[in-house]
Amino acid sequence: MKSNNKVNHNEEFDEPDNPDDEEYNDDGKEINQKEMIDKLLEEAEKANFTEFDGKLLKKSIVNLETLISKNQELRQKYSKQPELFMDSEVELDEEIKKIQQITAYPELLKTLIDLQGVPILLSILGHENTDIIADIIEVSILFLHVHHSY
Repeated sequence: MKSNNKVNHNEEFDEPDNPDDEEYNDDGKEINQKEMIDKLLEEAEKANFTEFDGKLLKKSIVNLETLISKNQELRQKYSKQPELFMDSEVELDEEIKKIQQITAYPELLKTLIDLQGVPILLSILGHENTDIIADIIEVSILFLHVHHSY
C-alpha cells in the first residue's frame, strides 16, 4: 500500500532558538538584544538624557563612586533606620540606570574600561539591595551584548 503522505520541501521551518539571545522583560516575555537596546533608548528619551560622550561618562563614573561611598556610610551609620539611607539608594540606582545608557554608544565601552568603570560597577554586586544588584546584572548583560555585536 502506497502512502499519500508527501513531504513539502518548500515549507519554512522555524529556526531553533538561540539561548544566548533570550532575555525577558518585566512581564516575563522574551525580548531580544535589539528590543533591549530600543528599550534603553526609549528610557533615555523619557529621562531627557543628553547624548553620552567621554566627558559625561567620566562624570557619571565619578558620581557613581561618590554615591557608592555615601550609600555605604549611611547604611553603616543608620543600619536600623533604612528610611535614612533610602534616598542614597535611589540616587545610586538612578546613576546605574544612567550609565546603562552608554550601551547605545558602543564606542564608549573602551572609555568605560579605561575609567575603571567595570570594576566599580561590579563592586556593587554585594549590595544589600536586590534592585541595585539586578540593575548591575542587567547593565553587565547589556555591555556583553553590545561588546559581542560591536
